[in-house]
Amino acid sequence: MVNNDHYNTYRSRKGIPVEHTCDRSKLPAGTVILKVMKPKVVRTVVNLIEEHHFEVLKVKYPDGSISQVYLPCDADALSHLYDEVVPGTHITSSLLSYLLFNRYRMCSPDYRGSKNRLSDMDWNTCRQNLANWADKGALQLNKLNPALKSILRRNTTMLIRIK
Repeated sequence: MVNNDHYNTYRSRKGIPVEHTCDRSKLPAGTVILKVMKPKVVRTVVNLIEEHHFEVLKVKYPDGSISQVYLPCDADALSHLYDEVVPGTHITSSLLSYLLFNRYRMCSPDYRGSKNRLSDMDWNTCRQNLANWADKGALQLNKLNPALKSILRRNTTMLIRIK
């Protein structure tokens, strides 16, 4: 018998994950499901960290192309979280903003966040994950710089004209 206590300690979470299944009726006629993939795990903050499991299908279309798809059910009100994941991570933008707020505004170092705050919510992660997510979030925010600069320049010009 294998002892998996170390795995259970590492993977502990609060509550039962929210399951999101695919609506197979949205597949075109003649499409064959090759495999139901391991669920895509997405985490977000409510008042605690919720874990969502999205069913991803590996399908082969009639034209022979193969892809992985998530087809949300119409009644699934939280299916939008699948598209809100920060690229390169498995966390939503709301969880990233929560982590960054605590890191920079509250001056809370990553080790404190991973060992105290997040573990209080029954989510054990390491400080390197927090640093990696902050870096990937910064890369996404950098894409906004040109638009923000043009808005600032336009508004500055308007302010000068008013004076």
